[in-house]
Amino acid sequence: MNIYHLRFLTAAVSFVLVQGCAADSLPTDQLIEVQASTDAVINVFPTILRRLPDHFLGLNFESQIFESDALEAGSSQLKPGLLRQYQVLPGLVYRYPGGLMANHFNWEWAMGPAIYRTPQKLADWAAPVPARFGAEEYLSFLNDVNGRFWYTLNLNGWSTTSMDAELPSATVAASNGRLAAFIRDQAPSGPRYYQLGNELDRNEYEWPTSKYIERASDTIAAMSQADPDAKFVAFLRDFNLTYQKSSGKSPYKTFNQAVLDALPMVNDLSFQYYYDDLRSELLLRSSIPWRLKMFQAAIRDATAARQGRAPNVWITEHGRSRNPDITGRLANTFTSGLAGALSAADFWIATAQMPAIQGAFLYSVGQWSIFNNAGSGVQPLPMYWVLRLLNDNRLPNVLATQTNSPNESGYIGGYDVRAVALADDTFANLGLWVVNRAAQPHEINVELPVFGGQKVSVRHDFIAGRVGVAADQDRQTPGVFFRQPARTVTVGADGVLVVGVPANSVSCFRISLAN
Repeated sequence: MNIYHLRFLTAAVSFVLVQGCAADSLPTDQLIEVQASTDAVINVFPTILRRLPDHFLGLNFESQIFESDALEAGSSQLKPGLLRQYQVLPGLVYRYPGGLMANHFNWEWAMGPAIYRTPQKLADWAAPVPARFGAEEYLSFLNDVNGRFWYTLNLNGWSTTSMDAELPSATVAASNGRLAAFIRDQAPSGPRYYQLGNELDRNEYEWPTSKYIERASDTIAAMSQADPDAKFVAFLRDFNLTYQKSSGKSPYKTFNQAVLDALPMVNDLSFQYYYDDLRSELLLRSSIPWRLKMFQAAIRDATAARQGRAPNVWITEHGRSRNPDITGRLANTFTSGLAGALSAADFWIATAQMPAIQGAFLYSVGQWSIFNNAGSGVQPLPMYWVLRLLNDNRLPNVLATQTNSPNESGYIGGYDVRAVALADDTFANLGLWVVNRAAQPHEINVELPVFGGQKVSVRHDFIAGRVGVAADQDRQTPGVFFRQPARTVTVGADGVLVVGVPANSVSCFRISLAN
């Protein structure tokens, strides 16, 4: 270790330990609440808040939609160039075979040579077709891209012709048991997570809570016999549900409590979040700060239900709410274009600071696709580049971080800037993830008092829009991220490092003591 690294490590240890109680009075709820301010300031507290899980970032593969978006016509092969785009995103979780489609997917009908595969009815709007991207192709893909396994189970049933088919629980559980045996022997190394269905308490299903619990329990028993190391994830929610097909309501606290009481062997729980809806009646209640407060309340309730044993929480779908007035390929520019990418980055930055959150998987098919899939070519959208930017700049330790921000953008959530600070295990490197929602650049004061007066090397990677153009109106930003050469700067004697972020941007900074 050279003298410069020794000095930095000594400073870093001081940073973490000397004032280790500085953030003790700031609970997570307060840390992720951006404070209103005339100036943008990032306070990095000398406390490790949590480890950032290796499986924090992820994507969704919704069976038939993914096949239409990503595969060559009539083939199980990815479109040219697409595999490479995923290979430069190592470590991501890929949730398969999707959300609602998983509730009708028969994995055994999607095995073997294509000509022998049975047509499946997976969506009201689509004709029954044989699956081209089955479990074998999925596992091969994970090996090719160094991806992580996540499977959403079918607790419902399957049919070649109907969406209404529901099979006996014993039949479904037996099929899932055979799935567990196959995956046990074929999946890449690492945890094998199985989500217990998707949104079966709502949508066209509206299952009673007792039915979900019974069918989930049957499948857990069958799969655990085949694979004792299988990990199960139950879905919960943070909102009260009014039934559409029948009268009555399902309070979320009642539903969550019943699931937690009936499945004590399950300590991994899932939620799904869509945010920043521009419809006036949903504008405030879909803002990220509002959604986070609801989410935190649900996590507290779940923890209390388990007598203080904090659950592992997974966000199995998240993304910007779609605009129902925008259809076709233009829909992607709303959900996965620049504005959608800023929203998703904001959400990832906030949830990185929540110790219960194990992973947050972007919904990434159809109108939320991270690629413009028109024709045979593949053009990454801004959302893809933000995901790549964050994945390239992951560090394992999340530091307690408080952001203060003006609101020149007028975002109903009340801020332009949100940030989180990270550090590697040796503290040879510090990092920042920063989002700026404003159509103007911001100069940010980063408070790092232990480095006062010292020279540091700062590298800045970012994706940005155009000055003076609102992100939703910016259809020209192609979506590439830029890496500026590292520069040496001197931290002020007061410990303030001044950095600049472009308009409509997501930035990642890497900070180390200069040689």
